[in-house]
Amino acid sequence: MQHVSCVLIEDSPSDADVVQRLLQSDKNAFSFTHVASLAAFAVVLEGNAPPDVALLDLSLPGANGVDAVIQCRELNPNVPIVALADHDDINLATRALAAGAQECLVKDELDERTLSRVVHHAIIRCRLEQQRVISEARIPPNSPG
Repeated sequence: MQHVSCVLIEDSPSDADVVQRLLQSDKNAFSFTHVASLAAFAVVLEGNAPPDVALLDLSLPGANGVDAVIQCRELNPNVPIVALADHDDINLATRALAAGAQECLVKDELDERTLSRVVHHAIIRCRLEQQRVISEARIPPNSPG
């Protein structure tokens, strides 16, 4: 399994501990940086290689819900986002995905296997999308007939 660098953007220390414990059961697969805000995430991005994935709390103070996803994507649109919601809300999940998150999970329903799989799939989907965009940019548009 490939090593994955994660930034966990979570203001709740107890929620952060749960997520870290779930993924750190395989310490060779995941490394973590934990920050409590999007401003702190911006500082992490300065002068450092971007993480492989951002795990983003959707209930951050000052950046709630979809706003958090939008602000996170503005900081670095190439980092895949796995959104973490406090409760199961299909409307919030749909809006988070539409705003650019790769996946939206409910914190209370997380388990080690699911979280690990979703993180890896988010990274793969993001890379495939980036490759698709690059490929499409290289193909000249069809000339009118």
